[in-house]
Amino acid sequence: RILNGRPVIVAGTSALCRGRAAQLSAHGIPIHGYTDVKRHVVPGYPFVPHDELPGPGQAFIVSFISQRGTGDRIAAYLVSRGLVEGEDFILAA
Repeated sequence: RILNGRPVIVAGTSALCRGRAAQLSAHGIPIHGYTDVKRHVVPGYPFVPHDELPGPGQAFIVSFISQRGTGDRIAAYLVSRGLVEGEDFILAA
């Protein structure tokens, strides 16, 4: 299993992203926290600034951000931090 006990961090704090994340929780995948380029409070969850995300193998990031063109930028940023798509993060929107 790819998570191997790693915490799941959701990229995106909009109502749509939070709703999608709730589906993960409903299927037994607990959400550790949320990240975004700007600080947004998500009640009941810690916020992880995007420039303080854990390194490779330390967390699993699920991006639910769906704005056109944003996925490529998110992937490029995460890869630049040493994360591997499919192992450390996925673009799920």
